Amino acid sequence: MSVTDTAGARRGFDRRSFLKLAGGAAAVGAIGAVGLGNAGSVDAAGTHPSTNGHRFIALTGGDGWVSMPEQAVPISPIWPDDYAPAGTDLYVFGFRDVTAMHNAQYLSNGKGLGKVTLKPGTSLSSVQGQAVACAPLLWCNAHEDVFVRLYNTGLVMRPDLGDSHTFHWHGFPNQVPYFDGVPEPSLSVPVGNYSTYRYIPTEPGTYMYHCHFEDVEHVQMGMQGMVFVNPKNWAAGDVSTYFAYDGTGPIKDDTRYARQYSFMLNEFDVRAHYNDSHLQTTNWIDYHPTFGLLNGRSYPDTIAPNTDPDNPPAEADPLYRLRFQPLSSLVQAQPGERILIRIANLGFQTHSLVSPGVEMQIVGVDGKYVGPGRAVYQNLANRPVAGSRVDERWLTNRIDVAAGESRDVILTAPSAEGTYEIYDRNVHFARSNDGSSMVGSMRTHLQVRAGLPTQTRPNQTF
Repeated sequence: MSVTDTAGARRGFDRRSFLKLAGGAAAVGAIGAVGLGNAGSVDAAGTHPSTNGHRFIALTGGDGWVSMPEQAVPISPIWPDDYAPAGTDLYVFGFRDVTAMHNAQYLSNGKGLGKVTLKPGTSLSSVQGQAVACAPLLWCNAHEDVFVRLYNTGLVMRPDLGDSHTFHWHGFPNQVPYFDGVPEPSLSVPVGNYSTYRYIPTEPGTYMYHCHFEDVEHVQMGMQGMVFVNPKNWAAGDVSTYFAYDGTGPIKDDTRYARQYSFMLNEFDVRAHYNDSHLQTTNWIDYHPTFGLLNGRSYPDTIAPNTDPDNPPAEADPLYRLRFQPLSSLVQAQPGERILIRIANLGFQTHSLVSPGVEMQIVGVDGKYVGPGRAVYQNLANRPVAGSRVDERWLTNRIDVAAGESRDVILTAPSAEGTYEIYDRNVHFARSNDGSSMVGSMRTHLQVRAGLPTQTRPNQTF
């Protein structure tokens, strides 16, 4: 019996099978190979190009392999996975940023999305089986016309599944169903096809995105990341524009910052990942996470530098094993600087991040500013009007974030240089074979030192 036959006998005509058939009718394009080549990095500012108020982002949805901390105690025979290529140990599904593989002339005179093609000599096949965890960090400015093209390059390790993928912007206010990414009322992207989603965000805030096809499985496997909206006039490298929310007076003053970082919270249960790579089913009632993750990494990998999957380190470099987990969670600041930390949780558990000795102020909850001067929405016309609601900001050393929630936090760096801790106080993930503290958990460092260059993109470290 072939792999396909085995999968068919195991699954029958379930929800996944139905959605695969339904998704085919909704696709609007097909992937075309244009020779061989590698994806290039996004532009030097670390953003996706924006022209005349339009922004284009291209992602692939597929699978790949990543690495959990080398100090963690093995869980035989499930982890490390014996199918894993050298330098990796855990199977994942995920997205991959391929914006730079597209031509630069995709915006048509400010009138919308023009013709978009892959650059000559490039092919999406060059990134098949190379998904990243967590998903690429995405952002835009308020009032931009944002186009997200999603290609489904298939699951190299599991071609029998043929799963569709979607792009769901979690928490986006009033999105039309067609672009919402929930496959039943909108569209999904079958293997070998692509679709383009369109958004016009009007309000700054912190959100997240994920695949909504077989979402319990796909989110757990790694198809989730952060997306946020800057104020309209935000400009990379211009610290005078660095504030989290639009407005005047306290709205701008309370959310002004010098540097910004993001923490995408998630957990991995390695049994589910092993099951997917070994043609087994998972009983989600038995969910018991093995690793806690910040930006797709687990401590101590969280404090390692950023990597670039399109320009990976040499194989002899210790960072090579993190080439498909590009986002560091290290926070850096000069003494006394104001830091914005965007936190979102798409795990299945509530997490409590604590920062002993460093007080934090929560200024945003689920994409909304919670301080004075914000708009009042409860009126008969259902339109925001000027006004001052109750001040709901608070100072704390502990931030609780439930699944599906986000927080915007302003932290003032201590005046003394040094290293400070930020971690999930639920440390049941901790396990090591060398006595290391909190291996496998959500833990990172706040590094305070003078002389840091100006940050020109989120999560940039020096």
